[in-house]
Amino acid sequence: MTQDVKATPQEIVDPEVAISSIAESLQDTDSRNKIRAYIYAGIPISTLAETFAITGYAENQYNPDVAEIIKPAILFVLPLNLKIKKNLMRLNLQAR
Repeated sequence: MTQDVKATPQEIVDPEVAISSIAESLQDTDSRNKIRAYIYAGIPISTLAETFAITGYAENQYNPDVAEIIKPAILFVLPLNLKIKKNLMRLNLQAR
């Protein structure tokens, strides 16, 4: 047997629901202020999107496919929900 017997299915299997969940989490003032501080400190928004996707997968909220699908959407959700000015955002689009 190659699969862990204790493995549990992911909570979210729909990318739209995953994005909605992230948008809801940004409604908390403390979370919003922390992420805003990261952006003002110069952390690229693409890095934050990657972090959201990986964290959701690590917490078994969604599978790796959903995590990859939602990354581009997170790039749009973060600035809209945080009301960040475009000139303060950086994208790190270097190939890995």
